[in-house]
Amino acid sequence: YQLNAENKHFIQMDIYSGRLKPPTDNVTESIAMIRAYLQKAVAQRQTENPVNEVATYTAEGYNSNALMSWASVLMGFHNQFSPLFAGKGHVTFSNYTNQPFMKSYWLTKLARKDLDYAYFNGHGLADEQIVSGTPTVSSPHTSMENVGHYIRSQLRKSKDIEETKTRLRRTLGNSDTLFETAFDPAVIAQDSIYEAQKIIGFNDLKNWEVNAKLVYLDACDNGSYHLDHYIAGYYPFSKGDNMVTIANS
Repeated sequence: YQLNAENKHFIQMDIYSGRLKPPTDNVTESIAMIRAYLQKAVAQRQTENPVNEVATYTAEGYNSNALMSWASVLMGFHNQFSPLFAGKGHVTFSNYTNQPFMKSYWLTKLARKDLDYAYFNGHGLADEQIVSGTPTVSSPHTSMENVGHYIRSQLRKSKDIEETKTRLRRTLGNSDTLFETAFDPAVIAQDSIYEAQKIIGFNDLKNWEVNAKLVYLDACDNGSYHLDHYIAGYYPFSKGDNMVTIANS
């Protein structure tokens, strides 16, 4: 069946129950977060806000690497939000290949006051959304930068550094030059910043305004509410207007 977009949509339930689970292990902070959320919910019920601004993001991996799979997502949104495609609103589609790192773009999109629904599709953990992977590049210089990041990460987590070097020489054919800066504190700091650009974590959301009213995190573990801290919890309990975030536990 197909819902008519012109009809009045409503939910009629005799009993509704739920839990509010702020992403914190501090009782005082938890009470303050629940109070702020309920006040926000009451204020939202006083407004009339039709869904006319939708944004989607396809992160690295999952179905993003298969264009035919992604095409079906596009068709699904066209069926669900056909009036928006006809000029009665906006639907934007973004992909991890649009820029080497898309974290800032997506956080800025989530903060928009006019955004009604945000759909994020990708991989995830309880403590992070994986936004981007290793940048897709074609030039020799940036390709070597990618190789350097990979080699340094392999050495830092190795239990036998010499054995790892031998394996990397054999499998990648690299020179020892790429080994030299693996444990340089300045390079370690630069690599940490590089890795942080790939994900959205707790620290990114703690003081961020998520204003998209509804967010769907189509990724593993983002909704692990059985933990004290879980990434999806930082959305409705943010300082922004987000009311509901759907995520997998």
